[in-house]
Amino acid sequence: MRIAWTLVFLLVVSESPCLAQESVTDSLVTTYRTAKHDTLKVKALIALAENVYLADPDKAMEYCEEVRTISERIDYTVGRSTAYGWLAYLHEQKGNIDEALTLNQKSLALFEQLGDKKQMATCLNNIGAMYADMGRTSDAFDHHELSLKLKEEIGDRGGIASSLNNLGLLYFQKEKYTEAMDHYQRSLVIYQEVGDQEGVGTALHNIAGVYQKQDKLALALEHHQKELHIRQQMNDQYGLAGAYNNIGKVLDDQGAYKDALENFDKALEIRERISDRLGTAYTLRHIGELLKKMGRMSDALSYLTRSLDKFRELGDRKNEAMVLQTCAEIALELNELTIAARHAERALALNREIKWPEGIRKAAQVLSGIYGKQGRWEESFRMNQLFLTLRDSDKKTMPGLKTFDPMATPGQAEAESPKQGEWVQAFSTRQLFQHMLDSVRNETTRSLTVKNQLENDYAMKTLADSLQYVRRSETIALEVARKEADIQRQRVALLSTGVVILLLLVLAMAIFFGKKRSDGLLLNILPRETAEELKRSGSAKARHFDSVTVIFTDFKGFTTISEQLSPQLLVEEINECFSAFDRVMELHGVEKIKTIGDSYMAAGGLPTENATHAIDVVRAALDIQHYMEQLGATKKAKGIPYFEIRIGIHTGPVVAGIVGIRKFQYDIWGDTVNTASRMESAGEVGRVNISESTYLQVKDHFNCTFRGEIETKGKGHVSMYFVDGQATAA
Repeated sequence: MRIAWTLVFLLVVSESPCLAQESVTDSLVTTYRTAKHDTLKVKALIALAENVYLADPDKAMEYCEEVRTISERIDYTVGRSTAYGWLAYLHEQKGNIDEALTLNQKSLALFEQLGDKKQMATCLNNIGAMYADMGRTSDAFDHHELSLKLKEEIGDRGGIASSLNNLGLLYFQKEKYTEAMDHYQRSLVIYQEVGDQEGVGTALHNIAGVYQKQDKLALALEHHQKELHIRQQMNDQYGLAGAYNNIGKVLDDQGAYKDALENFDKALEIRERISDRLGTAYTLRHIGELLKKMGRMSDALSYLTRSLDKFRELGDRKNEAMVLQTCAEIALELNELTIAARHAERALALNREIKWPEGIRKAAQVLSGIYGKQGRWEESFRMNQLFLTLRDSDKKTMPGLKTFDPMATPGQAEAESPKQGEWVQAFSTRQLFQHMLDSVRNETTRSLTVKNQLENDYAMKTLADSLQYVRRSETIALEVARKEADIQRQRVALLSTGVVILLLLVLAMAIFFGKKRSDGLLLNILPRETAEELKRSGSAKARHFDSVTVIFTDFKGFTTISEQLSPQLLVEEINECFSAFDRVMELHGVEKIKTIGDSYMAAGGLPTENATHAIDVVRAALDIQHYMEQLGATKKAKGIPYFEIRIGIHTGPVVAGIVGIRKFQYDIWGDTVNTASRMESAGEVGRVNISESTYLQVKDHFNCTFRGEIETKGKGHVSMYFVDGQATAA
């Protein structure tokens, strides 16, 4: 759950809440344009920011930047400090934490010069909230307690509620849930008394978080739904996304995975639309973790990779480590030990850098299992020791082993190796546990086998009965057909009827071939299922596909070669290649999407979903690779310029549908498409370059070589593999 800190806003002008938002905005814009003094313009702009920040945060930021510009020009301290405070809040919401902290500190310094205790308390509150998000708990406590003291001095009840809420969150982080609930409920009462709906929503959110930790999920869901209702009334886009996200988390805990996913999708749509980078990263992570529980490992990795990229962009090392940890667990379940070790080792290193014990403990536990499967017993034992040290805080080390610092990096501190007898005892225990686990699994397998056999016997009996029924039906049908044939022969004897039939037949053939021609043209543009839907209803709805595999191809040095060929010959060359690609795609059941210049794009797993789309697409890619190699060799022998190709593939979710009203085009959208394009551009000529999510689906069918984590535009470091060819049967 993302913590909901109360950020108090620096307000200079307030407007009547009974006015509609649009009329208030129009009135304030008029005030700004007609104001004769700059200070009045500043106040109007701040009021405009207050009026629109929930529905349109980007517009609010424009207003605040203008406030800063005017205030700095006329040396208006109140305007500057207020602008800093508002900009700090808006930057924090977009995930620009460092910028937000700097702006809040500037605002605090200016209000200290003015001696404005109310705004000083506000700045201290907001700085404390950000320190808490950054894990600087001690600094957060100091700032919130100073803020609360100032608010009590001036009798600011709304501010007192804010500080109580934020101190509650600090207790929540320390797992002191009784103290946290006490602070939340006190803040809720005050928010309700002063009519602060946003504060009420925040308090409800945080109370729900305590109930969720206490496994009181029905109460947690009830409070989040109350919060959702408030956010909807306020048109608070940030809060609305947070409410959907947190409802998803509770439903996830309840095991209602489908409903949870629907709420996460709503949260993600809002957060991406309003450019909430931090919120988007959190929701992507939650979706990935949920898909992991649902057993959709490839889809989970796709979302987690997107989340990882965003946390890295934001410099959020704690969440980067958490995502890497989940990726390691997925790779371990798929028995991809090298990948699992790489992710878990990176997670452990990050957790040590930020000195996060819980993260270190989890990473050590996973690494112990990975190293054990790899036969790296000493490293496995050390990781197990580290895990137990942090799990059992009252037992610093295992018996007979030297105490060590769990925060230290491998080069800083090492535990002594156990004696030979201790190794034997440790691994004997492990083997006994594994034997017991295998016994349980084998018993489960035997039970399933008996169940499947009974189901098969029943199915065969049903099939036999069905066949007997079909044979009886066929006998009756043949008898009826013979009688109808006798009647028909009598009718055909009538010449006039025969003439009519002939004319009708000619007309029917004309209609049939005309329809067949138009259907053929439509199928050249659209997939069959989409074309049928379009003919049936006059439109085709966009569809979300959880897992498809997208392929991009591109010719190296296309511009240079095109300058050596006439336009006619250039088109013939491209047509020759793309026609061959079309045949390959049809052979492997892959849907061609479009061509863009010298790029060719196709996708497997749509419009009809299937489980082999990744394998189908890689096979198609290898056929294209082989075709281009042969074509290039032929043209090279004749001294003719030839194209060389790069191929990139990625697997993940997309949205597909028809665009246009005159010239229809079936297209796909989503981050999966962008990543597939990056796979192509980051590849090498003559090679098939695939992402890790594709590799995990095809690794048992093809020989692949890990390239490492390659720096990719807009994606950071991405794991990539070259496909070397079809795997030989063992």
